[in-house]
Amino acid sequence: MRRILLLFILSISIIKGDILIIMNNKDSYSSVIKKFSSLFKDEKMVIAPVNKFQQIGLNPRIVFCFEQDAIGKFPDNFSNIPVVLFYIKDPLMDLGLNMTGILYVPPPSVFFSMMNSSGLSGKKVVTIIPEGGTSTSYIENAIRVSKNFNIDLEIIEVKAGDIFKVSEDIKKGELIWIFPNKITLNPGFLRYIIRFSLNEKKPLIGYSRSMVEQGFILAVEVDENAYKDKMDKFLKSIQGGRNPLTIPLQYPDDFNYYYNSKVARLLNFEVDFSRFYKEVEYITK
Repeated sequence: MRRILLLFILSISIIKGDILIIMNNKDSYSSVIKKFSSLFKDEKMVIAPVNKFQQIGLNPRIVFCFEQDAIGKFPDNFSNIPVVLFYIKDPLMDLGLNMTGILYVPPPSVFFSMMNSSGLSGKKVVTIIPEGGTSTSYIENAIRVSKNFNIDLEIIEVKAGDIFKVSEDIKKGELIWIFPNKITLNPGFLRYIIRFSLNEKKPLIGYSRSMVEQGFILAVEVDENAYKDKMDKFLKSIQGGRNPLTIPLQYPDDFNYYYNSKVARLLNFEVDFSRFYKEVEYITK
């Protein structure tokens, strides 16, 4: 019989459960919870927010984590428990050896392929990351594949709170590529970089439709339905008995592309989609 404990109001310290799901807002993932309850109907599931899961003294066989803030906060007894990540945007997070899953961000090759096929090859592209982030696999991959797509990529490392000190470095780029990390996920940073783009005539490439509506010129966004399908296959393989840690950390496969033609005209910047093989939605806000 299926049993799910929702621990958003916690009054006890010890809970037994086979599966722990770390999730702050269960209403946002209602369809996902239904999928879990269907696939793992014979196991006991505990759903807890980031600020509660450490308090319940749980020793589950597996953890499914939907919240980036939980990474780095796992208790010592979780070190040998598989942790499967879903909807985590920041690819520069310091992940443990017991973690796998599907990140919620396009890989660098998808961004650079779009640039290359849209008449932007050969451009000087700058991107902003937290200090020390160049040693991560995502950045190492970005540096490698940028050369394949004829993108002149420069990585700018920034200390938290010091973004204003690197304005001159950002000006070196013809394009500014923004992907989610500790620096760029800050709402204050987003407001700053949009103002900077308009003042300095430096087009922005981001990762969501919302960014394009706010002033970015281009964006590559993870296709939500395709992501859920990929997650469904991941879960079914685990439900079928596969050890999740034998499945490599993955990226999404399908994406939506957005272009703000109004901002492009404002910045006097041309993008040629005649050779781009994907459908691009034009935004005119």
